[in-house]
Amino acid sequence: MERSLQQLLREHQGTHARLDRLLAALDRQPGSPEVRVVLDEFRAALPGHIAAEDDGLFPRLSQAFPERAALIQQMVEQHAEIFATLERLAGEASPPTVDFSARIRAWSNLVREHMRLEDDVLFQGAEVE
Repeated sequence: MERSLQQLLREHQGTHARLDRLLAALDRQPGSPEVRVVLDEFRAALPGHIAAEDDGLFPRLSQAFPERAALIQQMVEQHAEIFATLERLAGEASPPTVDFSARIRAWSNLVREHMRLEDDVLFQGAEVE
C-alpha cells in the first residue's frame, strides 16, 4: 500500500520518539530487555517504511525533481546501511558491552541525520501525492 508524504513524515516523528525511548533505556540499563524490545520494534517497522520510500515515494520524487537524483540514491543506500546495522545490533548476544552502547548511539545519530536530510532537504516543496 502506498503511503502519502504526510504519513511518512508522521512515521519519522514516531521514529524520533522510538529513538528517544531506545536511548533512555540504554542510559538506564544497557542490557535491559527494553533495549531489545525497542530494537525489535524498529526491526518490525523499518522494512515497510523503507519500502514505501524506496519503491513508492522516491520514484515519484525522481520524476518531479530530477535534480535530487543523487540525494535520492544516497537515501536508498543509507536505508540499506541503517537496516543492516540494526540487524547486527539486534542479533548481538547479551550482555551488551560499552561498544554496543556506543554503536547504538552512532546508529541513532545516523537515523536522525538521515531523517533530517529527507525532511528538510529531499521532501522540501514535494507534493507528489
